[in-house]
Formats: sequence, structure tokens, C-alpha cells
Amino acid sequence: MAIAKKGRRRIVVGTREFLWWVRAGWENYNAPGAATLTVATDDRRILLGYVLNQDEKTRHVTVLGPEFRGTTQNGPTRRFRCPMFGLTDEIRPSHVAELITWCTDPGPLPEHTDWRGHAIAASRT
Repeated sequence: MAIAKKGRRRIVVGTREFLWWVRAGWENYNAPGAATLTVATDDRRILLGYVLNQDEKTRHVTVLGPEFRGTTQNGPTRRFRCPMFGLTDEIRPSHVAELITWCTDPGPLPEHTDWRGHAIAASRT
């Protein structure tokens, strides 16, 4: 099922088209109702959530789709530490492109975090 395009903005990064929108996000437990940037491809292979104005110590991106940083992994929602994208209270298309580029460029996975943005210790096997 495709993502509704009404009320969403389009952006092309590289050769892929993405939809993006900002709305109040209630899934952020640190700041319920904070503005959340959502970015998605039409096929939902890339589906990201980034809360604006996050504290630097707990800043993270929520990955809901299987593709992230050159890897494909199906399964539950994942969260990773990330740099700041945009200004604390506004987002521009250039900031969205920066987030998309950071999330799609192959590279090592950043630090994995929990829903509060705190680091998850690597499991010992």
C-alpha cells in the first residue's frame, strides 16, 4: 500500500524520490507532541522519524523501514544515535536531504539506542 501524498512534500535525493512531512509526534516519550519529521519512500523501504529539538545526549533517528545506511534488515523499529539535522525549531528541504543522505550512505551503523535515546549495551555471546 502506497503512502498518501496529500499534505506531504516531495524531494529527490540521488535518483530516489522521497516524501516528507512534519507533525506533532506522540511516540516521542522524552517530549510528547514535539514536532517530528517523517521521511519515506513510496514503497516504505526507507521510513524514518526524527524528532526536532532533541537533547544532544539522547538525539536519535527512528528507523521503521528495512533499509538504513546500506544495510537491509527487517524486523522491529530500530533507533540510532545521529547528528543534528536542521535548526532546533524549523526544518528546510536542505535539512531533509542531509538526513536522507546520512541515512542512505553506506557505512558503519551508529550507536544503537533505546526509545529514550540511551545507548544499548552490546550483547555478549
